[in-house]
Amino acid sequence: MLGKVIRTRRRFFTLFRADHRCKNCRAPFDNLGGLIMPLIGHGRYGKNPRFCRF
Repeated sequence: MLGKVIRTRRRFFTLFRADHRCKNCRAPFDNLGGLIMPLIGHGRYGKNPRFCRF
């Protein structure tokens, strides 16, 4: 069940155009998605910018 939720989130995040994304969940870090994702807890992680704070 958890795997299905993760796959669904990854598909949703790929709807946003972005050059830089989280390596785990594919959350976008730039363009429109970069403005929205930090509001829902998927902003860049300060210690490793390749991942989000999720």
